[in-house]
Amino acid sequence: MVFTSLDEEGFQETWSEGEHRVAAKAFGLVPAGEQIIAIRTEERLDHVHGKHESPTRVRIVHDTGRGLSWPLTLTKHWHHRMAVSAQSDGRTLYRDQLEFDAGALTPVLWLAYWGFWQWRAVAIRRLARDW
Repeated sequence: MVFTSLDEEGFQETWSEGEHRVAAKAFGLVPAGEQIIAIRTEERLDHVHGKHESPTRVRIVHDTGRGLSWPLTLTKHWHHRMAVSAQSDGRTLYRDQLEFDAGALTPVLWLAYWGFWQWRAVAIRRLARDW
């Protein structure tokens, strides 16, 4: 999927909280509808390192957007969480979780989203080398 911003100012380097309208194209060619990406952020302490280490601060970005046109309207519930936190060895821990519901189509869309998430993870790792 290739996403194009429909916001007047286009994609920004840092996403602001609020709603952002985008158009999707499968394989960058086939129109796949429009959607709202609804961003909310939070920060909290994370205890994933165990009880003997100090908790670290974690930043979480939530997307609870929705499809505006078919086929993206097939998904009735969408909650995408992305979290980053510093590790004690200087690396960054990145966590990515998607919850969605598309009724009877959920198992089929699960496969499609899983494949997209695998491709996305490879792209993020490649980009992260330069961060």
